[in-house]
Amino acid sequence: MAITFKEQFTGFCRHCDKPVLDNADFCHHCGKLLITDISEEAQLESTPVNPEHLKALLKETNHLFLIWCCCISFMGATALIYYVYQSITPVIIGTVGFAYIWIFLIAKLDELAIAVRYQHKQIAYLSLLIPIIGTIICYQKVESAARLSV
Repeated sequence: MAITFKEQFTGFCRHCDKPVLDNADFCHHCGKLLITDISEEAQLESTPVNPEHLKALLKETNHLFLIWCCCISFMGATALIYYVYQSITPVIIGTVGFAYIWIFLIAKLDELAIAVRYQHKQIAYLSLLIPIIGTIICYQKVESAARLSV
């Protein structure tokens, strides 16, 4: 298997002259960019941001953030319900609702970050590693960047 994998290294990095995979975007050794044609990214940066589309995305993101905050409150209420009535059903419903809304919120934040061309790409990572605080920080940064673009 190692020999087969080694045979896939058919190209060479133009920066460090070490073997790299034929379809690699970055060098495995020095980490520099191997792609010479980045016209899609340049074309994306040159197109103007549609303010109406950006306003709609911002509105959808704000609504999802409010629903997500309500889910956090509902999870607190389910903890009280569990403490008083010893019923696990509301806890399960609250947790599932929180997880689904959280996934939609992160996806919408990512979409908004791409629309505003927000350079930090670790939105989803920060939101996943530090669930509540990371998501709030990401929301605030992307939302303020979107408001500045509008």
